Amino acid sequence: MSNSQQVIPISLGYVKAFLIKGKGAVLVDTGVPGSFDKIIDALKQNGVEPPNVSLIILTHNHIDHVGEVYRLKQFTGAKVAVHESEAKALREGRNTEVVAAGGLLSKILVKMVKNSELKGVEADVLIKDELDLGEYGIEGKVIHTPGHTPGSVAVALADGEIIFGDTIIGKTNEKAAKPLFASDLKELKNSVNKIAKMLPRVIHNSHGVPCSTKAIEGLYQKL
Repeated sequence: MSNSQQVIPISLGYVKAFLIKGKGAVLVDTGVPGSFDKIIDALKQNGVEPPNVSLIILTHNHIDHVGEVYRLKQFTGAKVAVHESEAKALREGRNTEVVAAGGLLSKILVKMVKNSELKGVEADVLIKDELDLGEYGIEGKVIHTPGHTPGSVAVALADGEIIFGDTIIGKTNEKAAKPLFASDLKELKNSVNKIAKMLPRVIHNSHGVPCSTKAIEGLYQKL
């Protein structure tokens, strides 16, 4: 894999988007509504002009990950990719179903997310099991990792870097927690195991800190 390929986190408060910069430029997620200027500034600061972003990958269709997809799609001209099971909700401007994974906080947040409104977007690329990113100038692929939502996906790069949406929350390099929301805990466990078997070099998380294979192996045992 080329040493010039990078994963650049874009901090957007309690959530992150990610710029993957290689022969091409791909954006993973778009943050909460109001994140547009921060994302554009981050692109430019890292030497990427907005029209050079060829693809926007949505890890799943919740407001803190798709909040600026409409504006960014219009501004960059990039294609939008989402798992096929969440394309209808994205088009209709509503969140994919939010299911509490246990605990009072998650139950409170469910109501907040359900009541949020989004700008509908028609996806250009529908992901099923995998999507090769070679045609977008990135060495890696998008893989289906259901559990947080039915259509949650992760980005697996050729050098062993993984980008997750909300499948896990990184606590430390060696510790991870399950997300506050989970549509299916059994599927979530299977997805965590799927990634653990890939022996990733580093796991980037939308919520929390980057972590290691050891962290998700430990989480798998607890799920």
